Amino acid sequence: MTVYQTLFLLFSTLLISQSLQQTYFKHRAGPPTEFPLHTYPNPLSAAQQEETAVHEVTFTSDQWTSRISIDSTTRFSFFFLLPGNTADTVALVDSNNIEVPLIQDQVTFPYSDSGESFPTILYTFQNPKPGYYTVKAHSGESVSGYLVTYNQSPNQILSYLSTYQTIVNHPVGLMATLIDTASHPFDGESVPTQNLGTNIRKSELEIVFPDGHEVFVPMHDDGVDGDETSGDGIFTGTIIAPTVGLFRARSLLEGTFEDGTPFERTSDHVFNVIGNEYVIPTTVAIGTHEGKEIKIDIPLKGLNSNPSMIYKGYSEVWGFDSNRNQIPICWIGGYSSLESGKVSLFLNPDWISLSKAAGPFTLKNLRIEDSDSHVVVASSQHMVISMPFGLKSRLSSQISEISGEMLTGPRPANLSFETSALSSPHLVAIHGFCSGANPFKARASDFSCCSMAYFEDPNKSRSHKQFADLLNTFIKNYPKVSFVAHSQGGAASLTLIDGVWSPLDDAALSLGKFTIQTLGTPWTGCSGASWSGLIPGGCSSVEDLTPSGASKWIATISADARSKVTYTYTREKDSKQCNSLVNLILKKPNDGTTEAAYAELSGGSSAPNNPAIGECHTTGMTWPPQYENSARNKNICTSGCPL
Repeated sequence: MTVYQTLFLLFSTLLISQSLQQTYFKHRAGPPTEFPLHTYPNPLSAAQQEETAVHEVTFTSDQWTSRISIDSTTRFSFFFLLPGNTADTVALVDSNNIEVPLIQDQVTFPYSDSGESFPTILYTFQNPKPGYYTVKAHSGESVSGYLVTYNQSPNQILSYLSTYQTIVNHPVGLMATLIDTASHPFDGESVPTQNLGTNIRKSELEIVFPDGHEVFVPMHDDGVDGDETSGDGIFTGTIIAPTVGLFRARSLLEGTFEDGTPFERTSDHVFNVIGNEYVIPTTVAIGTHEGKEIKIDIPLKGLNSNPSMIYKGYSEVWGFDSNRNQIPICWIGGYSSLESGKVSLFLNPDWISLSKAAGPFTLKNLRIEDSDSHVVVASSQHMVISMPFGLKSRLSSQISEISGEMLTGPRPANLSFETSALSSPHLVAIHGFCSGANPFKARASDFSCCSMAYFEDPNKSRSHKQFADLLNTFIKNYPKVSFVAHSQGGAASLTLIDGVWSPLDDAALSLGKFTIQTLGTPWTGCSGASWSGLIPGGCSSVEDLTPSGASKWIATISADARSKVTYTYTREKDSKQCNSLVNLILKKPNDGTTEAAYAELSGGSSAPNNPAIGECHTTGMTWPPQYENSARNKNICTSGCPL
């Protein structure tokens, strides 16, 4: 080998290494029919309904007591979440101090997707007489935690975030009311006008700051300070967010029904507050030629900002038809770093050719989001695009269908994973939230048809984007990969294939909808996700896993990315719940963690026989865990092994 050949080889190796380490963002786009997929959600659409109440408790002496309300005539239950499960000699007494009979069940509260859980005792009072009661308990040590009460009743608290603009120095909080789900169920769009909010006697918002300290503020229904309408039964409580980080908010509603029966309900939410905020100081976006695309720069003026952040943009693109009527062309979006005071979106001129539109061209419903929390940091309803000279010469009358490049942007030049360190394609198995281990490892024999790799990030709480970034790093040494993912791992996988170029894309060329195969992923959230931070030994909550966080996240995901996913979800069998404790919190049916109502991915491919009956989310539940179905695992291996 000559000196020149050696130098060329070294230089080529260096370029390949740099290419593999660099992250390349996709330039996402889609037709106007996909506009509804990307509509930024209203917080009300992700409202939570609960029959429970969470009480903070502190044992400082041998005997602890607390008055509680029972309004159910069929079933009342309660349990403690205390470190070490230290409550004993527990009793429930009525207003005459007479102890009532309690059924005791040894139960667990799962806090990870691989079976880790917290043991406790579920106490149940069947067919109670409504009224005030007292819980008595003993502990041999000083300890703080929670008492959770449950009334089996159609009367539920309905609560939701007051805003998704959770930014420092802006008001943030909750809105809540009580509804009768039997006579006036919530339709996901509007609060029932016949709610029970007028019966509220105490309404309070508790906010737990990122550093752990708490504040309590009244919730009000007077039409001021963020409350929309006076006397409508919907109570509002807000604070001005003073700092960044993960906040926990709990709304409390107490009162009496018309017959004097007392009630109490609470609802927990978590949300991220960010510090970045911008304005768009102009109504004109500058377009320049960049390769095959038009780069559209969006200037941002920071109010309080971090210039090193990665953002995710979205906008509709509009033009005019031959009759000078305004028509939609496409949407564009994707990740962008803030450089020189600008973020950038990219438009393939073929979209203009396909629509046969003419200028002037405009951006509509533009928003720039924090890529991790999906909070909108800047927006504009209308911007004119100043198109570069020579655009007409790049338009073609021959464009009659949507190409792959129009959906993702051009693949970066010289980007090849075939020269990666590991030569063979792999099926990568991915665990879920807070998992202590990868549950697929124990089923290795089910995946013998393919070279396997097991991603592990044990006992961690991460956003979908953070999770996806770790996956991207993990797979960069493989030439071609596909995924089998459990629970949150599925959402992280979808985040990855939507946003960046990776070895997944090489597999997708041949595997299509089997590129990512998932089990039990809560695509649109989980009612129990906000409870994670309450469980002793558990991981902190992740906003992306809550209904509110998931509603923001899913609105950023393209239809093209969703089409690469085949999803499976499961549920209990014969009314034997997967987990009797969390069943008090979750919508029915469920798999003990993921609810069927949140388990379907719009635009994804539903696996045959969904939902699979008699399989639960993880170990330690009534039915076998969904990742131990050997026949399904073998089919996943066969259909998803990259070649």
